[in-house]
Amino acid sequence: MVKIDFIEELRTLSFNELSLKLVYSKFNISHSYASELFKKEFGKTFRNWRKEKILEETEKYLISSVLDIEQISRSFGYSDIRKFIRFFKKETGFTPDEFRGKYTTDKMAID
Repeated sequence: MVKIDFIEELRTLSFNELSLKLVYSKFNISHSYASELFKKEFGKTFRNWRKEKILEETEKYLISSVLDIEQISRSFGYSDIRKFIRFFKKETGFTPDEFRGKYTTDKMAID
């Protein structure tokens, strides 16, 4: 029962609320057990899953919105924009501005 409730709780949280610690403390289970349940359910560690989600959502924002990089970084809990830019570049090979510019250029070439 704990496993089902735990996974359902993870699914109901908004992205910014999503914290494995928050959920495992609510269900009074250990961090290691929570991590094991998460990995069995989602096929990856919570940290890797969250990183992928941040990248996916950032790419969507960069492509489809006019939000500036600072607004986007804050929406994912980054108070230091430089850390967010370094994270994004390390994972994608582009800064957020470069990514936005590349997508815009590629999209215009297609149209």
